[in-house]
Amino acid sequence: VYAFFYLALPVYQPKAGIVHIFRINAFAMNVIACALGRIVFRMRVASFLDKKEIERKNRQLNDIACRDSMTRLYNHESALEKLGEELRRATRIRYPLSVMMLDIDDFKKINDRYGHMAGDRIIVRIAQILKRTCRATDILCRYGGDEYFIIMPDTQREDAAFLAERIMRSIRSVEFEGGLAVTVSGGISEYKGSAQTAEELMKSADFRLYQAKTRGKNRFEAADGEAAVQTSFF
Repeated sequence: VYAFFYLALPVYQPKAGIVHIFRINAFAMNVIACALGRIVFRMRVASFLDKKEIERKNRQLNDIACRDSMTRLYNHESALEKLGEELRRATRIRYPLSVMMLDIDDFKKINDRYGHMAGDRIIVRIAQILKRTCRATDILCRYGGDEYFIIMPDTQREDAAFLAERIMRSIRSVEFEGGLAVTVSGGISEYKGSAQTAEELMKSADFRLYQAKTRGKNRFEAADGEAAVQTSFF
């Protein structure tokens, strides 16, 4: 634009002195505009980068807030939130959904014998085993204490049972500190439809966990199509 102005100005202004002054003024204004433009551009880039950094920090803070500090699994509150999201998705898309509640057998005895710090290390180790054994689509949560909760989207009860078997096999194959052998027990429940709430589904899995404990531990229990009938898988 300045080049066009520079070349076209003599056509409209015959006085050479005025043309010279206009050209100098226009050049000065273009230099100032260019400098201001660079400043504004840099400010906008810096603002954009700051915004992205703030968003990244916020995502990190949100992730920290929703995860258990010791195991880095989702915490109790996030477990309920994630389960609610998956229930709504399962209802909308009409795909199966199963959940699993499990805990460490005789964990109090382990704490009493080896100490609470050893118990904490076992909890972390079990969480690591779950991360390796479970699928990428599974949502792993630490429900509290030595209890874990797993949400399994697009998974029927039978497939959840196979995953439970892999988990048990993986944990049994690990030798914990002091040569301690650790086992887990759990309960599996499959989503029955929109009439069932997240709390009810979680309570159903917890009830099967209680059954596994009373029937000898080191096992998983699951309900079949009839809620009143329990099937022992292991």
